[in-house]
Amino acid sequence: MVTTRTQELLKKDVAHFIHPHGVIGQAPPVIWERGEGAQVWDTDGNQYTDTVAGAAHFSSLGFGRKELIDAAYEAMQKYPHLIMGGWGSNPQAIEYAAELAKVLPGDINHVYLNISGGDANEVAIQLARQYWKAHAQTDKYKLICLTRAYHGATALTDSVSGRAVGQACFGRAYPGILRIPNYHCYHCAFGLKYPSCNILCARYLERVIEEENEGTIAAFIAEPVQGQGCMWPPDEYWPMVRKILSDHNILLIADEVQTGFCRTGKFWGLEQWNVVPDIMSMSKGINNGVLPFGAVGVSDRIYKDLVGQPISSESTPGGNPVCIATARAALKIYIEEKLAERTAKLGEHLHERLVKEFLPLPVIGDVRGRGLYQAFEVDLHKTTGTKFSPEALREAGEKARKQFLERGVLTHGFAYKRGQMITPPLTITEDELDSALDVMLSVMKEVKPV
Repeated sequence: MVTTRTQELLKKDVAHFIHPHGVIGQAPPVIWERGEGAQVWDTDGNQYTDTVAGAAHFSSLGFGRKELIDAAYEAMQKYPHLIMGGWGSNPQAIEYAAELAKVLPGDINHVYLNISGGDANEVAIQLARQYWKAHAQTDKYKLICLTRAYHGATALTDSVSGRAVGQACFGRAYPGILRIPNYHCYHCAFGLKYPSCNILCARYLERVIEEENEGTIAAFIAEPVQGQGCMWPPDEYWPMVRKILSDHNILLIADEVQTGFCRTGKFWGLEQWNVVPDIMSMSKGINNGVLPFGAVGVSDRIYKDLVGQPISSESTPGGNPVCIATARAALKIYIEEKLAERTAKLGEHLHERLVKEFLPLPVIGDVRGRGLYQAFEVDLHKTTGTKFSPEALREAGEKARKQFLERGVLTHGFAYKRGQMITPPLTITEDELDSALDVMLSVMKEVKPV
């Protein structure tokens, strides 16, 4: 039942609030009121199990963590923020950079602090280009990216993202963007099957480099696991890509905004394949999304050649001590509660259920993932062999998402090549996860082939 209060809020929402990633002038389906752990409530008092960690995989520690609240309160009492850069530094930033460096992979020991994942990716790209400028190789400015990627919503990060939505809004994409097929095996761009494909998606990278001339390419930027649908690569992919880039003197920028901070069952996504990038971006789980915050990690090799140069990017709120305090508190929780190990174990249980109970359904074509970064692919034509219908899938997805909500489960809808993602808070209990899966399974049993 929609209460009078909710109705009043919806009127104000439509009249005044422009939603990020929303449709202008369209009312939201739900108004969220509060959260605790993996549970959230709307303004009508309805309770839901959150299977998407705040809908964008950032509330990895669940809602209402007192440690983060206390850290922000204590930091705010001292002073909110004095701009960094030439003005000075602050103890929170100094201590956090050192603490974060201890858990960063390989020789990534240097940290730039900013306010979001998109912002972090923008800085990462600028640092890569500045690195080549320091080597007097200003022609190395091009970026290689993947289809179906997502790196942020600024003009530059939308250009390197493999989607048309933002580019249509902003106009033409930035120059120097090279796009190659992603590693989505279920919808292979080359029409091949793993493993007889010989990992052509990785080998194709070298072909593009040779055609474009490595002397013009600054970096390859990609998510270790693509966030739009939890698309996991074959295990051979990242080691092959790392070698190709090293052989051709091209930097690797890892977008760990979604995969970082224990989400995949390892502290960092690329640790699944023992690969170390040159530059990496972080956000979302970095402080549980309680305040805007992000970071960029830089390897020793890159850093030493940038020493003495003025940095070409800046963020006025970057290094905000209140935001950093929450990140320090979150980092302590990730380490002390051994959430990477917990996530890996719970992920095994999740995957087992997806394979045994979901995959046999006539509309589930694929199951993928590790840790609490998994998905099942909805294929309405799996058993019928009929032509793909985006309209039918969109209609089924909207209906299923509505049923999920009605039965107390907050989740994404499914769409073509995206899959139904399951990315709950890392602190969710097995019972809570199982209850949500029971609901999802019951709904998917009602979805009919086309």
